[in-house]
Amino acid sequence: VISDRLEGTIKSYIQQEEAKIQLPKHMYRRRFQLTLSGVSTVIFTLVGVVILESASKLIEHRVDYTHSTAWRELDIQKPLQTSLFVWYELPELHVNQKRYIESKDTRITRTFMNSVSCDGGNFQDLWRRLGQDGSRDPSAHFLQLQSSDEAFAPCGMVAMSIFLDELRLESMDEILPFVYIDKSDLALPWDSDIFKDRIVDVSDSEEYDFQVKGPDTREPPTRSWMPQESYFLERFKVWHRQPIAPHVRNLFGKVYDGLPAGLYNATFPVNSPVWVNDWGVPTKRFIIGTVGSFGNAGACHMLAGIAIAFGGTQLIFVMLLMLI
Repeated sequence: VISDRLEGTIKSYIQQEEAKIQLPKHMYRRRFQLTLSGVSTVIFTLVGVVILESASKLIEHRVDYTHSTAWRELDIQKPLQTSLFVWYELPELHVNQKRYIESKDTRITRTFMNSVSCDGGNFQDLWRRLGQDGSRDPSAHFLQLQSSDEAFAPCGMVAMSIFLDELRLESMDEILPFVYIDKSDLALPWDSDIFKDRIVDVSDSEEYDFQVKGPDTREPPTRSWMPQESYFLERFKVWHRQPIAPHVRNLFGKVYDGLPAGLYNATFPVNSPVWVNDWGVPTKRFIIGTVGSFGNAGACHMLAGIAIAFGGTQLIFVMLLMLI
């Protein structure tokens, strides 16, 4: 019986089913395959070159700093007459670990495959951000909760580790005394849908406040620890999406009117020491730059690299077909 089953299995592999996709025979010939690979080589290579050309026209000015930095000089040699984006960058920050990613508020985050919880990111875990005496990060908004009876909402290590540093730009040439950085409308549209009816604002004439609501309408909402600045929710939405690599680069704001050429003084009204002292980030960085049709300079280089790699793969196929 076993030998019969084994023989039947072998025959099923040898006598395969008829292919559902039937192409003309000439498509399997060497000349057609050689032509197809050659055309693909040219197309992918040209796409990569076009994207690299687009990246060469983009401008990025970087401002590196640590918690001990009082100010940095920013030299804009050519006027930037288009809308600018401002990002913050945290290299070598390992926020792509599974335990960290799954430490989110269940009232906000809904997942299909993995479960989330606030393990490691509740009120009693604030020492991770503040230290035992609050000296680790004296600028954090969580300090007010040390003597508060309110719940920590939204909870989780993702919420607790939000980036809070601030950037202020002033012209040293008195061309533009103060550069306005718009911090609204930062999140992706589909990211905003995640927080719809989950983190809501309660506004009146004296305060701007947030509340966290779960999917169960019978449960009362919980007042959030988030500060009264209206832009903070947008920053939280952006931070809530973790990168796949141990390198964080998120949108901080926008400068719609561009920047005249000249020297600028970059200061940091909020400059947390926890990133460098305790979380292993070698340096913090603000980036001011432009974007093109394919994104910023980093995105362009990645897309160009992928396109050229595909073109190189097709070129290898061409060489192999010519040797056959």
